[in-house]
Amino acid sequence: MSARRAGEGIVLAVKDSGSGIPPAEIGQIFDRFTRIGTGRSRESGGFGLGLPVVKAIAEAHHGPVQVRSTVGVGSEFELLLPASNGHLGLTPPDRQALAG
Repeated sequence: MSARRAGEGIVLAVKDSGSGIPPAEIGQIFDRFTRIGTGRSRESGGFGLGLPVVKAIAEAHHGPVQVRSTVGVGSEFELLLPASNGHLGLTPPDRQALAG
């Protein structure tokens, strides 16, 4: 997991060394409880709610989510959020709520 400044925004990145996602199925991973591939069963689980939450955050802040994945190697997700005065575009009441 990492964060870096990118122009007027902040890029949050998460990289794993999992099984990777086939290119044809990347468009589905932001759907709730998605299972991809023929080997995914209820026991092995799906993607749950994490990626749909990331997509909702990205859409709320008008920032893109990028996915790079190689089957057998892993995946990297990057979320670009706008930054303002060193804060993630939050108004003073929002910052206060996060701090409290």
